[in-house]
Amino acid sequence: MKYAVISIRSKQYLVGEGDEVLVEGRELIQKPDVLMYSDSENVLVGSPYLDGVSVDVDHLGEVKGDKVKVLKYKAKSRYRKRFGARGIFSKIKIKKISLKSS
Repeated sequence: MKYAVISIRSKQYLVGEGDEVLVEGRELIQKPDVLMYSDSENVLVGSPYLDGVSVDVDHLGEVKGDKVKVLKYKAKSRYRKRFGARGIFSKIKIKKISLKSS
């Protein structure tokens, strides 16, 4: 089974072919940087990136994340603030992980 460690927007994800991953942000991801590649025979580690490995991704759309609740409180001063936010994630599907033969 092929899998790779990719870097998108300074975050790393362990992905295999056919996986769906939630990535922070709304921008389309064209070609992620590949940090490591592994299959049944080879294990390749980049320093920091691998040039001979490509990961093809397909953008599936945007998804809202879970609500994060924030509460600010100061004792003895009647100060209380409560608010929440939901992050926007891009859902991508890993179509193909390919090793370019040299």
